[in-house]
Amino acid sequence: MVNSYLPPHEYLPVDILQEIFSHVVTRAGTIDIPHHLTNTLPWSLGQVCSDWREIVHSHPCLWRNIRLTTSITKLRNGDFDRLDRILPYGLPALNIQDDNDIYETIRNDKRADYVLGASLLSQLRSLRIRASLAALLELLSAIPSSIALSEVSLDITHPVVDGLQNLKLFTATKNLTWLKLQTFHTDNATHNATAMTLLHLPHISFDRLTHLDLQYLCDGKFPEFWEIWNQCTSLKKLCLPTFHTIPLPSRLSHPFLPRLEALTISWAIQYEPFPLKQLKTLSLNALYLQEMIDILRQTTHLESLSLSSIWFSESSTYSTMLRLDSVESLSLDTDCSFVLDFLNFPKLTTLDMEKGNWGIMTYSLPTRRIRAFIARSGCILETFNYESPVAGKGPNRHKILRSLLDALPSLRNFSASYESVLFRDKLLNEMIGNVLLPKVQMLRICVASPALFADFIESRVNAELREEGFIRLKTVFAYYPASKRANDALERLEAMNNMYGTDFRMVAD
Repeated sequence: MVNSYLPPHEYLPVDILQEIFSHVVTRAGTIDIPHHLTNTLPWSLGQVCSDWREIVHSHPCLWRNIRLTTSITKLRNGDFDRLDRILPYGLPALNIQDDNDIYETIRNDKRADYVLGASLLSQLRSLRIRASLAALLELLSAIPSSIALSEVSLDITHPVVDGLQNLKLFTATKNLTWLKLQTFHTDNATHNATAMTLLHLPHISFDRLTHLDLQYLCDGKFPEFWEIWNQCTSLKKLCLPTFHTIPLPSRLSHPFLPRLEALTISWAIQYEPFPLKQLKTLSLNALYLQEMIDILRQTTHLESLSLSSIWFSESSTYSTMLRLDSVESLSLDTDCSFVLDFLNFPKLTTLDMEKGNWGIMTYSLPTRRIRAFIARSGCILETFNYESPVAGKGPNRHKILRSLLDALPSLRNFSASYESVLFRDKLLNEMIGNVLLPKVQMLRICVASPALFADFIESRVNAELREEGFIRLKTVFAYYPASKRANDALERLEAMNNMYGTDFRMVAD
């Protein structure tokens, strides 16, 4: 019989613990290596006891999400030699960025060699580099050609077309499934030549790609792009280049892009050949409202939609309402919040709004539009994120925010971390009385009073334990004015975290 006095981790089988660890690490997503690793997964799991350390270090699947983000100078100086000792299965992902020292060090004849150990890179699958072509060629010369990469992202900041012929990277990419190419140059001719040279490098098997991002590749008109997309029979996600027109070829493969699920369209483009009906995710950028509506009408299985920089034309007439029954998630910038007047998504549960590029519509929270949209669609929002500043006087902002929250009784996740979207004392008092956001589980907000905010958290926790037997509100992150004293409030939140296992935090802004 298992000793009931032992803690669970003392008697759980190894395979069960390994499965639990795998879920924890997977949920954490990509893990960037910081300077101190003791509090970072999966190293922190190995700090519990020697048995856990042995389990963590004996299962390679727990180390697949590790990524090192560094600069060229740090890599050149050997700042990460110690990684060989702390990564038992090598480095899965490497993200190298250009820095201010690169031009000086590239010219220096006595520069140090790159320190990239073969054992450290033996498991490298993802490589993302942002650098000038000279630095790129130098970096790639230090990477063993035996590496079988599956993800590659190249952002060439200062292209030199002739040098691209010496690029040996793609001899190791026969298994490539993820490719992102980006160039930057003030000369369009150099832009275009660089783009086509990159796309015609040998050993790119386009038929194996599942993700192709060419959104910031160039500004040109190349019929060759259609030839490339013709080969992408396994492609699931495609980001189209940001130019207006590409001449259509005389012939396209049938079916064209048969597995495509996600598409990003920027500027007007001939969208007719793309299989819009099978898309699950669509992102539209820099289009007129009528163009947006025409594209959306072709979709039937869309689940997630992102809109930015949509333009309204006063010369056009929009008499019909667009209804999409399958859309569950909508993301749009505040510059184009007017599109809510023309949309009807009855199954929408998530709405994300962020600051627009021009800021022309950020004078106030779009409360009236959102309330009208919810009433018309009959949707039940569970997640609402508003990450944009708003203008106006404090009392007026309070009324608008109060009216918005009143229209979202089923909200479970709410985020508004700009100081201008402030939760004042009157609003917090209403939340204490459970009048607003009665079902909320996650909050990220700015508050005027740390003490009153702690009162709200405490009252909500006590009420939920008393009425429901469990705590619904689990995660809260709040910013408060640095001029306010918050020691007592912080201690109360920490006491609740220790007692109930919640995550209640506040930081001075």
